This record gives sequence, structure tokens and C-alpha cells, in this order.
Amino acid sequence: MNHHATDRPHASAFTLIELLVVISIIGLLISLLLPALSSAKQTALTLECKNNLRTLEIAHIAYTNDNQGKLIDVGLSHGSTHHNEHGSWVFELKDYYTVDDVRISPVDDSPYFSHEDGGEGLMISGNNRRTSYGINNYLTSTSPIANQKNKKLQNINSHSGTVHFLMMNFGKSDNPSDHQFAVSDHPHIEQWHNPFRPDAAAIIAARQLQTNAHGGEVASHEARSNYSFLDGHVQTLSFKEVYTNNLQNKFNPLISKGK
Repeated sequence: MNHHATDRPHASAFTLIELLVVISIIGLLISLLLPALSSAKQTALTLECKNNLRTLEIAHIAYTNDNQGKLIDVGLSHGSTHHNEHGSWVFELKDYYTVDDVRISPVDDSPYFSHEDGGEGLMISGNNRRTSYGINNYLTSTSPIANQKNKKLQNINSHSGTVHFLMMNFGKSDNPSDHQFAVSDHPHIEQWHNPFRPDAAAIIAARQLQTNAHGGEVASHEARSNYSFLDGHVQTLSFKEVYTNNLQNKFNPLISKGK
């Protein structure tokens, strides 16, 4: 028996309209998923950065145990030749953590890192960036409070309420004058207070720290960054949560309170 061509099963195929519908659905799904994926990636990077800070705090506790409670110090300058490079925590603490990469945050793409550290090799006064993290200068030999210089850990009133490590300015703003702290290992928090413009603190601080390293608008009170505390805990906090004014902040150990 002969079979006519019309008797054969038809091969299934998408019509043009069906293809357009499928493409539209795929596009919609992608648009819905991308923000979620981006948010998940940012969360992972923030957690990795926090782990770096925890590692540094654990190393610091070991250091203080070996040095009768002495706190680590700073030595990398801002805008000039490093005055005490080997006295900086970057070198003093090196023997207390096993992975050198903990000194660099995964969100830090500063061009001032050396090529070896993944940067562009740019320099300020002949200095490369050595680390993403700095030390609260109230806890160092650069403290503006005379009787707080070179303090020992056991003499700090609130370990859980005093910021220790913080994130230094990446040096990527459009204003080159904001870049000098990119190669330093400490800010100058006493400079943030302006009695005539209380709202200026967030702007001044952002020239020294990367206050929005983990979210929020740059130089705003809502800018978010990672901060570690002397007791070893780490938090992602907005600028307004760590600094209100020179009498209300989590940096000055004379006024800081528990978390």
C-alpha cells in the first residue's frame, strides 16, 4: 500500500511567536536572577573580608600574649616616606598569621598595590599600598591622647566596644588629594570632628577610610564597611554606627562602650 506524504507524522517545530515567548521568558528570568546573584557574590566577598579581619585579630591576641599585652603599632605614613616601616603591624604581625593574603581584602582593587600584590604598581611618595587594613590610631603611638599612646591590651576598658582594624581608603576617587591614606596603615580620627559642620565627619572620614567598602553611598553616614574589635569580633557597620562625633564613637577607648 502506498502512503501519501500527508499521512506521515509531522515534525514538531516552534513557531516564530513561540520562540519569541520563550526568549522573553528567559530574558525575564535572567533579569530576576542577576540582582540575586550579584547580591550573593557581594555577601560572599564581605564574609571573606570579615574572615581576614578575624584572622588578624586572632594573630594580634597571640602577639599581645607574647609581648606582655603590648598592642601592635603603626609606621606607614600618608603622603610622605614611611617613618617606621618595620615597626608597622604589617611586619610585626606577619609571623602570627600563616596566609599573607589576609592583609588584602577581596573587595580591594586599589591601583596602589604593587604588581606582585595584584595592583597597578602606582605609588605615593615612592610607597606602594601594603594592606587593605589599618589600625584605629587611638590605639597606637600616633594617638592624640597622650596617656593612651602605646597602651597595653589589659588597660583598655572595653575590648568589645573599641574598633581595632578598619579599611583604609582605596585611592580611587576623582580627587588625588584623597589618595594619600591609601598607602598608610592608620587614619587620624581626631581630624574628623568639625564643630561647625557635624555632618562633615562622614566626608572627612571617607578621605582616610573606605567607609563604603561593603555598601552604601561613598562619604555618607549610611556607607558600610567591616570593622574588627579588640575582643576579636567583626561587624559590617554603617559609618553612623561607629562614629557620631568626637564624644560619641567606637574609636576613642576612653569613651567606647561594649557592643
